[in-house]
Amino acid sequence: MSSSARPPILSGLAVHFGALILVLSLLSSGVITWISVRGIESFLERRIERRFPEALFSARERVDVWYGQRELDVASFANNRILTEALASPKRADRRAEAGDYLGYVLGRFPQYAALVVLDGEGEVWVQVGEGAELPTSVRAALATTERTAVSPIVELEGRSFQLVSAPLPSSRATLHALLRLDAMGTLLADGANNERSALALVDVDGNAIAGTDPPPLDELPGDGRGTPAIVHHAGERTIASALPLERFGWKLVIHEPYDVAFAPVGNAVRRAWTGNLAVVIAAGLLAFGLGALRARPILALAEGARRLAAGESGVTVPVSRAGDEVQLLARTFNDMASRLAAGRLELEMRNHELEAANEVLEQLSITDGLTKLHNHRYFQDQFERESRRADRTREPLALILADIDDFKRLNDSLGHAIGDEMLTQVAEEMCAVVRTTDVLARYGGEEFAVLAPATDLAGALALAEKVRLAVSRASVTVADEPEPVSVTTSVGVSLYCGDRRECFERADRALYAAKQSGKDCVRSSEEESAG
Repeated sequence: MSSSARPPILSGLAVHFGALILVLSLLSSGVITWISVRGIESFLERRIERRFPEALFSARERVDVWYGQRELDVASFANNRILTEALASPKRADRRAEAGDYLGYVLGRFPQYAALVVLDGEGEVWVQVGEGAELPTSVRAALATTERTAVSPIVELEGRSFQLVSAPLPSSRATLHALLRLDAMGTLLADGANNERSALALVDVDGNAIAGTDPPPLDELPGDGRGTPAIVHHAGERTIASALPLERFGWKLVIHEPYDVAFAPVGNAVRRAWTGNLAVVIAAGLLAFGLGALRARPILALAEGARRLAAGESGVTVPVSRAGDEVQLLARTFNDMASRLAAGRLELEMRNHELEAANEVLEQLSITDGLTKLHNHRYFQDQFERESRRADRTREPLALILADIDDFKRLNDSLGHAIGDEMLTQVAEEMCAVVRTTDVLARYGGEEFAVLAPATDLAGALALAEKVRLAVSRASVTVADEPEPVSVTTSVGVSLYCGDRRECFERADRALYAAKQSGKDCVRSSEEESAG
């Protein structure tokens, strides 16, 4: 056979080889794109399937704890010695003002309640403080029979919605009732969303929003009780939502997020992948048709590299020839694409680390008071529970100190809230300087601070409380038009933990109230009050 017959064979080989490479490039690019998109989509789906139920169960726990705390609040108020002694006194009418003063003091410390009402056995108002609406006769008659602490369903009073937290007063037929503000629930739900793109709502049995943002229809959501997410149509767009029952009142918690927002990374990944892969396929096809049989080996090396990359391997590279031709260009392009994919993976890992760090910061913020930078009420309650358990186990003493700035409302009213906030900051700094590193110092609420002192007996607690009182007296704020810096005093109550956290707190609270009654700017302990 003559040599003239060989070029068609070589030409056909090149065509077939080029066509094969083109098909392989198309398939490889498609597989890479599909794997990338499906990987991102699956990752987002798994995150949503985990994040939504976690947010719902966490929010439900927070709501249950919040209502449980309200029951504990009202039960604690109802068991206060001032109320019980006033109602048991033969001259209880004369002690009504004293009971009203105590309830007013309590209402000032607990902004969750609009009003506090004490009903006698016939359902008549014995004393009431706060801005709440008047209770109708039928409601008062029903509340007068309260036998245990409980939270009522929503009641409408003069166009406003409340819930009533009720508790019986011991040794009397009287009952105590707190009008609970529902707007306080909105802040609780906003804190529980765990994502700025998601929204939480609390709805009643008819699907009407009680608190939070407008939720999607409940009949389109799964009712498996596990918070399984589903895609529904809400407000003219697709939305990812899930619901979880709130057994306390038969309500439901709903979390929802726009579908396009949740899966925005998928669309971006598809566009980037197809654009990049299309350019690579076109370049590979044009180069492949110019190759001959002698170029099969480097092209097969490229195909093998694409296969490994499609299988998810990292750090894949192919040899770059020194010929300076199309094969070299294709190899460099492939290596560049592999490097970009590796860089993309690295960037995704870095973003995940940044997200974890941001979550840690958010967690720290959730237990820190924004004004004073002290620990907040939530952190203090957690530490109180932990330290009380340790005290039960080790039998070491545990002291609780409550400090309340005297006449702080008058300071706010006369000088303004900005001066009041600066004073709180100064007080916090002075208190931090005298407490020990083992003590837990927190802003309990408003102008009240709490100190938990482990391994501290009564004498040590009184000494520490006196240091706190003196430290507060050193706090001062310079005010324009005032000749001298403004300072404050504080009243301090001390008690020792004796196996019951609520009783310990109530005794410290009574000691604090006794300090207020004794002229303020002093320290009183529950043991002194018991001896008195």
